[in-house]
Amino acid sequence: MTRHWYEQAATQGHAGAQNNLVGLYEFGHGVKQDSVRAFMWYNVAASLSTNDPQKDVAAENRDEIAGGMTSAQISEAKRLTSQCQTRQFKDCRAGYRSFFNAPPRLTVCRPAGTSSKCP
Repeated sequence: MTRHWYEQAATQGHAGAQNNLVGLYEFGHGVKQDSVRAFMWYNVAASLSTNDPQKDVAAENRDEIAGGMTSAQISEAKRLTSQCQTRQFKDCRAGYRSFFNAPPRLTVCRPAGTSSKCP
């Protein structure tokens, strides 16, 4: 329910709602945790807000969350940002390639002298 109202305000360009919506996706509050979607909304808030302290907050948070993302996830988030802005925030959830947000693969380290070891 909360996501619905944040999305309504976010799609109308409200930077505060965009930042609040991000919190849901970034931390998985009431929705599945989604770094790509979080980055996208931070990026939208950072690019739209003018003379609004939310712009700087969004840019800082976007850059921070990017540190834990792959380059493919960041590219997908930027593509979604562009698509969302081009569509004037209509159906910003469409076209999402969710496979980019798959959980990281575990690396099994084997002892030295075997065929596979960790770097």
